[in-house]
Amino acid sequence: MRRTGFVALATMVAIAFSAFPSAAEPVPGWEAVPEATAPVPGWGPDPEWESGAAEPAVEPEAAEPGTAEPETVEPTAEPGTAEPVPGPESSPETAGSAPEPFRVQGRKLMFGAVGQYREEILGREQELGQPLEAVRVFKRWDEPVFNEHQVWARDTGHTIFVSVKSRRKDGSDIRWRDIADAQPGSELHSDIVRQAQELRDFGAVVYFTFNHEPEAKGSRAMGEGADFVDAWRKIVDVHWAQGVRLARYVWTVTPVAFDRTDHTSAELFYPGDDYVDHIAADAYNFYNCSNPEGKWLSLAEVIEGHRRFGLRHPDKGLMLLEWGSVEDPAQPGRRAEWLADATRTLLSPGYEQYRAVLAWDARNLDEEWACDFDYASTSDALAAWREMGSHSAFGAEGPCEIGDCVRMTDFFAPSRQAMRSRPVRRGGRRAR
Repeated sequence: MRRTGFVALATMVAIAFSAFPSAAEPVPGWEAVPEATAPVPGWGPDPEWESGAAEPAVEPEAAEPGTAEPETVEPTAEPGTAEPVPGPESSPETAGSAPEPFRVQGRKLMFGAVGQYREEILGREQELGQPLEAVRVFKRWDEPVFNEHQVWARDTGHTIFVSVKSRRKDGSDIRWRDIADAQPGSELHSDIVRQAQELRDFGAVVYFTFNHEPEAKGSRAMGEGADFVDAWRKIVDVHWAQGVRLARYVWTVTPVAFDRTDHTSAELFYPGDDYVDHIAADAYNFYNCSNPEGKWLSLAEVIEGHRRFGLRHPDKGLMLLEWGSVEDPAQPGRRAEWLADATRTLLSPGYEQYRAVLAWDARNLDEEWACDFDYASTSDALAAWREMGSHSAFGAEGPCEIGDCVRMTDFFAPSRQAMRSRPVRRGGRRAR
């Protein structure tokens, strides 16, 4: 088995370290270990599970899409072989700003998809023809962060990416300002503590996102950018005070937010480098779905703003936690070409900061939307997705393989600002 031994050990370590002083209290005799430098349709139409509608009998459905695409990039060889073709631009900014750790030969990305529950994960793996490494999970505020399906996923060697929305199971929104101002003893503060304790005791590295796509219309009632920033920081601070060390915090917005200058600008929602480990986008080529004037956009076009934002934060990894394309009814097979082009793009110069790609493979069935991003809905698109997933460059088998390793001494660092924890390495891939 790939990770059973690690899970048991990590669980004991996490529980043992929870007894030590909080991150704000230095431990005598231990030295902090600092990190080595190393017009689209309305975004984010909330899925039914987020809208307050009745939830599915088995498990809540997964979450929300985003944007954009085309322009073909020439095929490129696998990293470490022939020279890759240039990315969207060959400027010094594009080619030279990423730190050395992201520019190693043979770099790998983590590959995954939505995996709310066991049956869904197994179905995606059957489609892929091999195990998925990463699975995306969506939770509401008053749900447990993990249930038996996430425990099973952990025990079978999957890396979990969990998003917790500022919305209760009954559909009511929670204002970010209320979270930011929550005091010990209050219901909201107790909720944050509960979430922290679940993360701390899970015994495995978890990639955690608070309220993905906060600038999108589905989150407008929750507050403004400054409120979100304060709520995010409050959550991370409480997590650290509760002894959480194996969580990695992934800030996630829509790609169009990086190009906006109004109240939905990504800049206004960024919690700051001290509170973010990775910067993610939910990237889609909507084409003309619900927007007759929509343009077919390549992945390179969709994520250009995201990529450039990452260059200004070179010690952060970039991730696509949702991504996909609709089909072109007038040109069957175009989605398969889009997927093949996306593979080439992510392996091109200028994209070295990208560390993980998790496909959104479901259909948004909101009354106003019916955009089919299911890569398995046509045989050629499924073949292109399988080819991407089987490419050696998308074969990272755990957090450590994308640069997220942890040293035991990191648990004794006096504060998150003084030290960037690195997730623990896992063993080799095992059959299941």
